[in-house]
Amino acid sequence: MMKKILGTCLFLTVLPAGAVEVYKSDLLNLDIGGNIQLGVIKKESSDGDNSTTVFDNGSRLHFDFSGSVNPELKFRGFFEWYINAVARNSIDSYNIGHNALSLNDGRNEFMSLRQGFFAAEHSQWGELSIGKRIGAYSAVTSVTDRFNVYSALASSTYVFGDGGLSGTGRVDNGVFWNKAFDFNEHSLTVNLQGQFIDDTTELKDDDDMPVLDDDGNEVTLTAKGGEAASVIYAYDQDKFTFGLAYVNDEAEGQGIRISNPRAIAASFSSTMGDWYLSAVASHSEGMYQDSSDQIFEGKGYEVALSRDIGNWTPMLGWNHIEPDNYDIAEQNQASQYELDLIIITLNYNVPSLGFFAFIEGMVDNGKNADGSNSNDDYISVGMYYPF
Repeated sequence: MMKKILGTCLFLTVLPAGAVEVYKSDLLNLDIGGNIQLGVIKKESSDGDNSTTVFDNGSRLHFDFSGSVNPELKFRGFFEWYINAVARNSIDSYNIGHNALSLNDGRNEFMSLRQGFFAAEHSQWGELSIGKRIGAYSAVTSVTDRFNVYSALASSTYVFGDGGLSGTGRVDNGVFWNKAFDFNEHSLTVNLQGQFIDDTTELKDDDDMPVLDDDGNEVTLTAKGGEAASVIYAYDQDKFTFGLAYVNDEAEGQGIRISNPRAIAASFSSTMGDWYLSAVASHSEGMYQDSSDQIFEGKGYEVALSRDIGNWTPMLGWNHIEPDNYDIAEQNQASQYELDLIIITLNYNVPSLGFFAFIEGMVDNGKNADGSNSNDDYISVGMYYPF
């Protein structure tokens, strides 16, 4: 998962400390880098479904091309792939307690695209880019996406996979523009996004098999694209930031009750010395389902708190979802579903290497649709090493 995306600029991709500049000329720079993220995760469930597995937590490799036409105009090309280093389990293929709608519950292939885009940045007119990259919505919600494994589970960001099809996360087939306006210690960043796609996708289950409706037909989702916008205000180099975002996805389900999913979100973050605090509140429709697979409209909340103490970083987080209603679905039934997760983390950092090791637990206080406790608790240990 993403470790940190801060600042007021939507499209500043944070490169690992170990990225290597392999070529540089007056016209072109090329950096190659990435990271290895591996861990062991243990699940404990009240129904006895306990398991332990080694998993890939998002290892990746990137190529970053950039060059300046003149002092005002720069071009950039960026390609980044996930690398599944353990063959059988990646973070997306392991159920970690939330019910975001998903097109496919796993990355079984060795390599899969995480980002790929071309950008032109002008000092006066802002940055224009095309491709797959961090979107306008996630520029606001990412302030709480700081945990290693159990992160960004309630903000409607990483739904339908990585948020690519919904336009909320790393957006597929996107055209983006952003511009930062600076005023002394204040800045305001405007992010605009259009998504142009015409695609029908089959939904898959945990075994990578097609999901079937009651009549035995394959369940599909047809996407036509959508739009998103956000603004982020920052004071004194991110001492305080406030963000607002909106996204609309023109998508229709066949065999599943989805019609034009949408979401709004607001965020706050503050960096004060060694302390960091952030919060996100969101409201979405057609992004989540309860434990009985009913799709709902509802509110989500995320909070993250951390402090650097020498080489140690303890963190505490909360992710919560409350369904408002199920009126968007037909034949709905009464549901008491609630997602409520507490995340507790301790990182040990080696700044000279960019390396850190972690232990992270997730305590599940939520309820299933029938009112029973979900009680799926997890604990993970792992490491992050950039190259």
